[in-house]
Amino acid sequence: MMEKIKKESIATCVSIIVFNVLLLSTCSFLGCYNITFENIFRLNLLCNACTDMSYQLQKYQIQIYVFIGGYFVSKLNELITKAKNF
Repeated sequence: MMEKIKKESIATCVSIIVFNVLLLSTCSFLGCYNITFENIFRLNLLCNACTDMSYQLQKYQIQIYVFIGGYFVSKLNELITKAKNF
């Protein structure tokens, strides 16, 4: 059970990192981080979509990392409790 959860959490983190790299590369390629007239007044719809996807990914990324961290802390707490009772 523990191995399955470790594999799933590693796969989740890797997929988030890969999606981050792809998203940042795409947004940079489209010129969304340049200071232009279109970007200042948010006229480029592709850049608006990039910005929105980056925000949504960041929001869920933080939630996933907190969940994985909490899970490992609870497992560590169980391990310490077992060691004390042994």
